[in-house]
Amino acid sequence: MSHKPPKTALRRALTASLALTVAACQDPASTSATSTTATTASTEHTATGSEASTDTASTSGTTTDTESTTSVTASSSATDTSGETTTETTTETTTDGGNPYDGRPPLGLVVNSCPAIDGKESQLIESLANDGADFYVQRVEFRQLDDPDFLALIQFALPWYKSLGYRVMLTIPTVDTAIRTMPEDVVDLPLDSPETLARFDKALEDLLTPEVAASIDWISVGNEVDLYFGAHPEDVAPFVTFADAAYAKLASLGVDAPRCVTFTQEGVEQDVAGAATALLPSCDFLPITFYPMGEEAFQFLPPAEGVAAIASFAEIPDLPRVYQELGYVSAPSNSGSPELQAEFLSGALKGVLGTDIAAVNINWYCDHPIELCKDFVENLYGVPPDAPDYDAFVGFVCSLGLVESDGAPKPAFAVFQEAIAATPG
Repeated sequence: MSHKPPKTALRRALTASLALTVAACQDPASTSATSTTATTASTEHTATGSEASTDTASTSGTTTDTESTTSVTASSSATDTSGETTTETTTETTTDGGNPYDGRPPLGLVVNSCPAIDGKESQLIESLANDGADFYVQRVEFRQLDDPDFLALIQFALPWYKSLGYRVMLTIPTVDTAIRTMPEDVVDLPLDSPETLARFDKALEDLLTPEVAASIDWISVGNEVDLYFGAHPEDVAPFVTFADAAYAKLASLGVDAPRCVTFTQEGVEQDVAGAATALLPSCDFLPITFYPMGEEAFQFLPPAEGVAAIASFAEIPDLPRVYQELGYVSAPSNSGSPELQAEFLSGALKGVLGTDIAAVNINWYCDHPIELCKDFVENLYGVPPDAPDYDAFVGFVCSLGLVESDGAPKPAFAVFQEAIAATPG
């Protein structure tokens, strides 16, 4: 069968996001870093909608510490073309004398492309770093490394993240959830074929200059591989050969960062297709994704149950864990809400304190427009609009953001702001 993935608008948008981010960084005239402190943060974005209307969104968070109280206030104001302004404020207060997330591991947020920040990604990345965010995950597909312009952007971006104070994880999806994200000339070849191995070796050689190699703190060469192997169990053994060859190549290129392939949390717990048993012995850390869903498709567990699932996750094997992606929905169609999303995020970030979890990355900053989410569901995963789980799938893709597509923050964004302002462990 063919493993060639369709080219969707969502993938094009996410790729364009990186290009815009790095281009802005390389042009000082287009990038203005926001000067912030741990106690006062302000980020301004300009959004242009597809209907040619223009909105201006401003998001600010203020943390005030006294001897006995920590207060976090998130305020959002949106001004549309009619000049009307709406304001929403969310406040959380603790009385334990300190930030409840003190001692946290490195913490980051996926900066995705959406109307709220179109063209302003670099400013947001800088502002988050100034506010305390210190973990950044960069996704680069194997097939994208064939593009010299894109390769140059990545080679600029990774050291730039490092210069901002981020710990950097590079994820190179080769096997990716349901598909192979490989160049067309090897996408249908065996994963352990000499051609496939040589092709990936060459891609790593092209990418990993000494400066880039020195910027990487963790690296993964596959994404949610258990989901792929659940449908293709015959590919597990060939992929072990592929991964081991990739690790050897990384070492030869001077990359001494911990390496592995990314699993879903459930995929490790259930050892889907024996992939965890086969692949984890060669790993130095365990990168995972987790979205706390129940038995019903795309329906999320109550926040307390999701937090408990993180706490009870069996350490198989005994490796430090990195949450490459951690997220919760705000859509009622998925048993979520903005309030439940905030409750889960707060509980999860408090729950990882004092554990072996090495870093946490929240997915993602802002919601995508509904039409883009529908395109993703229909064209990448092949789910038609009349499918029973279609609305829930769209709700999942379209409501993970901590802010709305127009830039208005959800309550979870205030949680995130308070957490990154905390003292790292």
